[in-house]
Amino acid sequence: MYRFSSEKENWIVRFSPQLQVEDLEKDMIVRTLLLLKDKILSYSHGDSFIIKDQGNGIVVFQVERIPSFIITVTAIVPQDKWFVQDAHGTRKMK
Repeated sequence: MYRFSSEKENWIVRFSPQLQVEDLEKDMIVRTLLLLKDKILSYSHGDSFIIKDQGNGIVVFQVERIPSFIITVTAIVPQDKWFVQDAHGTRKMK
């Protein structure tokens, strides 16, 4: 779990217990969130968003606003587990 203040908001970034994430990856995710803070601060309680990361894949986040601004990393989906649905059906990403 990471705790810090950014301007007027107290932030908590936490990782779901079922995730196995190295400290370096956690640090990179938190730095990315800080770069996007102005956009993320507009999200309401219960909103979710994703960040596509070249190294990790898709990182899924959920926002809580009570009692603080809490962002939970709920899943990290590597690219080899992505599926695409289009006019030709559903296929696995390469």
